Amino acid sequence: MEFDIKEYINLIKEYKFDEADAYRLSNVPNKVYKFIYLSESQEYEENDNYEKLNDIKINSIQEKLFWLSTYERLNDPFELKTLYIDESIIKKYNYPINIIENIQHQYLNGFLIACFTINNVSSSMPMWAHYANNHRGFYVEYRINKPDFFYPISYESERAPANMLYMNTISLIMKNIKLKLTDIEKQKLDLYSYLLFHNSTIKHKSWEYENEWRLLFPKFLVKKSIKVNEGISIPMSVLGIEPTGIYLGMCCEELHSKKLKKMANKLGIDIYRMNFNSLVDEYLLSYSKV
Repeated sequence: MEFDIKEYINLIKEYKFDEADAYRLSNVPNKVYKFIYLSESQEYEENDNYEKLNDIKINSIQEKLFWLSTYERLNDPFELKTLYIDESIIKKYNYPINIIENIQHQYLNGFLIACFTINNVSSSMPMWAHYANNHRGFYVEYRINKPDFFYPISYESERAPANMLYMNTISLIMKNIKLKLTDIEKQKLDLYSYLLFHNSTIKHKSWEYENEWRLLFPKFLVKKSIKVNEGISIPMSVLGIEPTGIYLGMCCEELHSKKLKKMANKLGIDIYRMNFNSLVDEYLLSYSKV
């Protein structure tokens, strides 16, 4: 069964939040994949930090840690900017812009992000080029043991107006400070929260080739004693993921290949080398176990 974003949103709009979550969870794939960029050894001569960064990436997998980023550190500057407001309308109804900005900040900074793909390793040439340093990096296969934090990305050609969404949210929040909300009003506030959160699962259509599933981890689950600036490494067991395979890019250097083979052996998982498949009429990669 393929995830249908319209069905999911319709359940939310009908206040069927539990059913919407159940529908999402039932469609989370068994496995997702992550492309990893590795710098070339020739760059090490100029800056030793490149090699250290490569080792951190490899060692973190061996230690079963996964880096989660804040939204500001993602590569697309339009991330989480699906919603927009018309200031003239907001001012017309005397809603303070600063409160809307505070609400935006609260939602945008309420979680940490990890991005995965469900693309087949053999047909992901753009992904290998963009995210694995022109096939010099590698690709990690993860089994999802706990689907709670996973959300599919939908792709839209335009941003969505959110004047009423923000104004209604503010009205209910302000009323809740002075008076008790009715059950219907509580439902509406939950609806607005779901729609604001959904902003984090939408990207422009130009990214559609990525077939992304996103892990959104609430910050309140991170220990208060831990500072989160650009992101944080969290145990994979907490996130509900487990590495099950490593795929070396067809141009991955031997220096890195040896380290990755050693890491895969310690984890007890299979490791493969990607190759150009010259025996078929399609543009496909093949892979073989190493």
